[in-house]
Amino acid sequence: YDLLETLRRLSVTSKVKFIVFNPSFVYMDRYASSLGAPLHNSCISALFLLFFSAFLVADSLINVWITLTVVSVEFGVIGFMTLWKVELDCISVLCLIYGINYTIDNCAPLLSTFVLGKDFTRTKWVKNALEVHGVAILQSYLCYIVGLIPLAAVPSNLTCTLFRCLFLIAFVTFFHCFAILPVILTFLPPSKKKRKEKKNPENREEIECVEMVDIDSTRVVDQITTV
Repeated sequence: YDLLETLRRLSVTSKVKFIVFNPSFVYMDRYASSLGAPLHNSCISALFLLFFSAFLVADSLINVWITLTVVSVEFGVIGFMTLWKVELDCISVLCLIYGINYTIDNCAPLLSTFVLGKDFTRTKWVKNALEVHGVAILQSYLCYIVGLIPLAAVPSNLTCTLFRCLFLIAFVTFFHCFAILPVILTFLPPSKKKRKEKKNPENREEIECVEMVDIDSTRVVDQITTV
C-alpha cells in the first residue's frame, strides 16, 4: 500500500510522465478505503446532523445531552459490532448514520421534557418524562423489532449485516432511554429546585389604609388606600 501511494504521488508530481499498473493495486485501493473512509464519513454525517439539530431545540442544554447520547450510542454500536464480527463496509456505515437519526428521535423527547421542566427535583422530572414518553417509545421499539425479524431469516451476507447493525442500534438506544439516561439525569447538576427570590428592601411596597367614618362613627363612609 505504501508503494502504491508513493508511485501514485510521483506519477502526478514528477516531470516525467509514466503509468504504473499492477493487478494487486485494485485490492490495495479497496483495503485503503475500507480503513478510514467509513469512520470518516460517519463522523462527518454526525457533525452535520448535530449542527442542524442545534437550531431546532428549545434549550442549548438539550443539544448538549443529545450530542453526548448520540456519541455514546455510536461507540456502543461499534463496540458490539466488533464483538459480533460485523465489518465496517458500506452497509454498516449507512446503518451508523441512520443510527444517529434513530437515537435523536427516541431520546430527544425524554431529554426535552426533563430539561424544560422547572421546580420539583431531578428524580421527579425523570419520572414524569418516562411516564409521558415511555409507553410510546416502548411501542415503537416493539414494532421496530417485529419488522427486523424477517431479515434474520434471509441467507445473505449483506442482509445479515443489515440485520445485526439495525438490531444493535435498537438495543443500545433502548438501553440508553430506559437505563443509562434515567440514572445519569437523576444526580448530575444543575439542580432543578426553584431558588427563592430575595426581595430588595429598597423595593418594598408600603400600603396605608385610611377609613373615613360619619359623625356618629357608626358606619364607614369612604376608604382611602395609598401605596
